[in-house]
Amino acid sequence: MIDKNSGLLSLILGGYEITSYSKYKKAALSDVKAAFYVMS
Repeated sequence: MIDKNSGLLSLILGGYEITSYSKYKKAALSDVKAAFYVMS
């Protein structure tokens, strides 16, 4: 029972990490695009 709860908790935390990482990745991607527009 403890293992199931900790697994669920890690799954939720992992989901938060994935969503925050994808948001960060999108923001970084838009920054790179902006830099390319400035250079060209």
